[in-house]
Order: sequence, then structure tokens, then C-alpha cells
Amino acid sequence: MNDLVVVELSEDLEKIAAANSYSGATGEWLGVLNDGELVAQSDHKMIVLMVDGRLVAMHQVSVPDLADAKLIKILPGLVSEKLAINAQENQFSLAGQYGTEAGWRTVCAIEKKSLATLLDRANALGIRPDIVVPDFMLMEQPGHGCRMIALPDRYVVRTASGEGFSGEQNIVDTIIGGADDVQSVKPDNWRRNFGKTATLGGNFLHGKFAKKANWAANFVWWKRAIYLVFSTAILYTSLYYYNAVQNFQSIEKLYAESESLFRAALPDEPRIVNMEAQLRRAVIARQQNGGGEFFALFAPAVQAIMADKNASIETARYEEDDSELLLTVSFSSFAEAAKFNDFLSSKGMQVEEGSSRQEAGRIFADLRVRRQ
Repeated sequence: MNDLVVVELSEDLEKIAAANSYSGATGEWLGVLNDGELVAQSDHKMIVLMVDGRLVAMHQVSVPDLADAKLIKILPGLVSEKLAINAQENQFSLAGQYGTEAGWRTVCAIEKKSLATLLDRANALGIRPDIVVPDFMLMEQPGHGCRMIALPDRYVVRTASGEGFSGEQNIVDTIIGGADDVQSVKPDNWRRNFGKTATLGGNFLHGKFAKKANWAANFVWWKRAIYLVFSTAILYTSLYYYNAVQNFQSIEKLYAESESLFRAALPDEPRIVNMEAQLRRAVIARQQNGGGEFFALFAPAVQAIMADKNASIETARYEEDDSELLLTVSFSSFAEAAKFNDFLSSKGMQVEEGSSRQEAGRIFADLRVRRQ
């Protein structure tokens, strides 16, 4: 397991405020790195970039028990009412595990513009983070009450319920001013424990913000191989060109023969656009026998609805050109939607999920169904 380095940027994002190294195996603190050491070791350690928690909002959100990759896709619709700006303008992260009894997950949100600015400044300073988390996610959750750290520009707070936030003193006093059990932690002691909490979740780097391979840094290692491949390509270009000319002449002859056979098989086709697709549609048209394909696709959907009294088909439309059934189905939960799709798949159907939405306590899903 790679060692960890947790990096803090200064408040103005102009320099590295601190970089602490930890053992990847034990999470124990190894020491402080200076700027030169950090850049030199950045390709060999897992870099965790700490975000000022004032840029991040944390929410406990009631969600279905889905894999994180699927849950991230539907989070904008689930948390839109909790955010001050359009949910699509936020980047989300998931922390902790699904609460099987309460049915909730901890969700962090940051404006995509703010996250992009942080990453640009980090890259300019020679840092290419693997993980980006808010500062309060690096706070060890207390067993009771709340834990608080006073930094020069802000306070960082974590509660026993798992919630966390950062803010100025007046904001913190307003939120926890009446709390009886507040544990104050020194910043140095806090930083020594980063390694124990840096991998507990809350990473914003996914989707379009996922870390990309650093091709520029690795180019030197591949340069000789690239030169060799380039030289080989030049040597064989003439041969490839000759073969291409021969193949092109053969293709023209074969296409002429195929066109003649196509005209003989489908004399009513006005023109040839896509020979393969047109032949496939002609075969399907003969197989459908006046709409049989629609009923073959619709029957499994009806069986799935009959098996679940809480599900309902809202609309159904058959696309004859593509031999596809377009359904809008409503469910009482995301779990029912998943069971519906699994049932169709078990019947030999291929199900493509479109958009989904939540209205009046029900889940509406747009599905595209075809034969596998």
C-alpha cells in the first residue's frame, strides 16, 4: 500500500501550507515534507488534497441501497432541495457506509467551479492529487459530543453523529454554542492523525474530475520506444500503401456484386443508404407479422408489473424501425425499479435505462427494451 501525503494549501491558494507524510499500512505519522520533497515523491505516494471545509456542505441523505457508482448518478435529484444552487453545478462525494437501519448516506457537495480552481492551483504548484476531501473528513469522529480545532483562519468541527463543517468563530459559536461536551484539539495533534482518516471516503475526484494519467511525466520512459515504432512505421508505409490500393480495388468489385444481389432481393427499396441495416429491417419486418414483435417485448413487462403491485406502466411506445419498446414506469422505490429491470433481463430482454425522477413520492424511470 502506498504511503500517504496530506497536503494543505494556504488560504489564498498561492503556496503549500503544509504537507504531512503517513504510513499507508498503519496510518502512522512519518513527518513533515518540504516543497521539494513533496514534488519529488508525488509519483510514489498517494496524495490527499485537503479542501477548506467552508467550500463544502455535508448532508445526511436518505438513499436506496445501491452501489456508489450508481448512487452518485442520482444524487443531484435526491439533494436538490438541500442546496442553495443548482445541484448540477455541484460535485458530490460519498462518505462512510450505507446505514442499513436508517437508510442514509453521508454526502458532501462542492461547487464544480471551486473544485476546478483548487485543482488548477494544486497542479500549478506541482501537486497531482489522488484524493480530494474536505478538512472535516480528516477529523476523527468523537464517541460523543463534538471535536473542534481552531486554525488561524477557521474552526473545523466534527460531531459524534458523523456530521462536520468548517467556519468562522461566530458561525461555530452559533451552531455548537450550547453544546456541553466540546473537545478542543491542537492543530499539530490533529495533523498527526490525518493518516488514520484520509481513506474513509469523501473523495471528490470522480467523473470528469477523475485523475488522469500524467503522460508528460512518463514521456521520457517511452521516448525510445516511440522512436522505434515511428521508424518502423516509415519503413513499412510503402508496403501498407500498396496493399491498401489492392484492397480498395477488391472492395469496389465486391460492393458492386453486393449491390446487384441487394437489388434482386429487395426490388422495392428506392435507394441504398446502409445495406446491412436495410436488410436487417427487412428481415425483422417479415418476422413481426403485423405487430408480433411489440407483444413479444410488451409481454415480459406486463408480467413484471403483475408481480409487483406497487409498480405501474405509465406510457408504452413501440419503435418499429429499431424494434424497441419505450416504457415509462413508476415505482414506489429505487429497489423496485432495479427488480423490474432484473426481471426483464431474466426474460431475455436488454434494458437500457434513461432518465429517472422522483415525483409525489414515486420514482419514474424511462426504459428502452429490446431483445438481447
